[in-house]
Amino acid sequence: MSKLLTGALAVTAALAAHPAVQAGEHRIRQVALIEDATGWFASGNVADVYNSGGTIEAISCWIRGTNYVDGFCFARDEKGKTLQCATMEEPKLRAIAAIGSDSTVQFGILRGEGKCGLIVVTNGSYSGPKRHSTPEADASALDFTGSQVLQ
Repeated sequence: MSKLLTGALAVTAALAAHPAVQAGEHRIRQVALIEDATGWFASGNVADVYNSGGTIEAISCWIRGTNYVDGFCFARDEKGKTLQCATMEEPKLRAIAAIGSDSTVQFGILRGEGKCGLIVVTNGSYSGPKRHSTPEADASALDFTGSQVLQ
């Protein structure tokens, strides 16, 4: 049997073993905290963390003050480890302001610094939206016709 035919059969078998096929690329990005030689970094998708069954993980950034005085980012992984940083830099505050309910958020602290060394916000089709977590929440999001109300 040729190598091409063997490879094609292996791919077909792998696809047949999958119970469902979804269109487009999908990534699950729960909170990850990483340390390397340059510093400490956190990454996670807001919706994936919200939709997870866990109660410990969290990732968020927020701006404090009406004039964008300062911004903060916080992450906690499933083991309870945390990372947080602060910034007053305008480009990083703009990145924080761009975070939506299905954004992937990455931030980091460089060694020797106590402030946010980087903040990256990614919005893409591969991230899923937040889902209602309880039947009560699902029922409250329905209008009188039974259609889901966009929030």
